[in-house]
Amino acid sequence: MTDDRKIEGAEDLISNLPDVILQHILCFVPTTKDAISTSLLSRRWRYVWCEVPSLSLDVGTLTTAAWVNEALTRYTAPKTKSFHLTIKYVMKNIPYMDTWIKFAIFLISSTTVRLSSNSTLS
Repeated sequence: MTDDRKIEGAEDLISNLPDVILQHILCFVPTTKDAISTSLLSRRWRYVWCEVPSLSLDVGTLTTAAWVNEALTRYTAPKTKSFHLTIKYVMKNIPYMDTWIKFAIFLISSTTVRLSSNSTLS
């Protein structure tokens, strides 16, 4: 049986790395949502994702859309290399789209927006 508590004398070498290296590691995580989930590891990781130089977001429902808005308000990277946004075109996402596109235009040099073609407009 494994013990989830911290092993006495064990050193967390990854968390001791500088933020810039941790952010580089997070660049290889498939989605920004996955990168954000690393904030649960410890207080040290809580805001590391906020300055990762690329964002990849998938918006499927209104709940997810609100989550994306929250993520964008916490995102503080001074330079952003890319912003990938996949949106299932649903009428309830339209109010958010303006904010996301403005975010992409003002802060990011490379932007991809995908609107799902198989969605309905209901």
